[in-house]
Amino acid sequence: MKARPLIPVAHRLAPGHSFFSVSRRRLSLAARILALLVPLDFAAAAGAESAAQPNYFDRTVYVHTEVLPNRPYADDRKTDTHSASGFFVEHQGHYLFVTAKHVALETTPDTEFCFLTPAGDSHYARLVGLVADTTHPWHMHPGTDLAIFPVTFSSKLEKGITEEIRALAIPFSALSSNEVIRASRVTVCGFPIELGTWKKISPLAMTAYVASREMEVPMEGGSTSMFLITPAIGAGCSGGPVFSTTDRGEAEAVLGIYVSTYFDSSGGKLSSVVPARQIAELITEVVGDRKEKP
Repeated sequence: MKARPLIPVAHRLAPGHSFFSVSRRRLSLAARILALLVPLDFAAAAGAESAAQPNYFDRTVYVHTEVLPNRPYADDRKTDTHSASGFFVEHQGHYLFVTAKHVALETTPDTEFCFLTPAGDSHYARLVGLVADTTHPWHMHPGTDLAIFPVTFSSKLEKGITEEIRALAIPFSALSSNEVIRASRVTVCGFPIELGTWKKISPLAMTAYVASREMEVPMEGGSTSMFLITPAIGAGCSGGPVFSTTDRGEAEAVLGIYVSTYFDSSGGKLSSVVPARQIAELITEVVGDRKEKP
């Protein structure tokens, strides 16, 4: 697939067109079988949506990265595709993008952040148009699977994209500092096995239940504080928001971000979530640093 130029770094899609070629969009046989075997419990957002303000579920962003394969005997004509999720947050006039650290480590200047606009259109912006420095744009949390970058709205962005991203951002006040309650219902938003990314961006909203209090769980090099949910969610949701919801299925607050799945040989699976308080801490630190700079 021929590489596309860096500029323009944001595009609107004409109706009926996809972000990627049809052949890239078709799910593999294994993915289609998995989609049939693993039931996804969809939580529908209730109530009318404002034309100027998308509901919280639709603020989930699809993160798409294509890189040359880094493995022996790879076909140079093909690229590896990394798919994930994330969301924008607004805090004191600053805009930041939130996702999992392992997602951030896979990004390139050409990584595409694809989103649904308040008008219902599918648009995207490349990383190179959203940051001042593509060499080191990410701020990584030192103790958990979390990363953010502060958005610098570039003149390279197509007209209108800046305001669309601002409208898409979740307010900092929506990040919950409350302790999670076991057996409570939550909604995980994202793009499992790339579903919801063909022709029009449409984040999936999947119902899960809190399985644990916030607890220490093992990770490479030590342990970190997370909470667990069940059932496990499909690949492609890493970095996506986890919401508390009302009885009507409406989002109340961000409880954290989905980051990984734990499983064993018996087939048991649980998903892990980075708590929202850690997102708030990292955002507060980064925004504070930006204010101190002249």
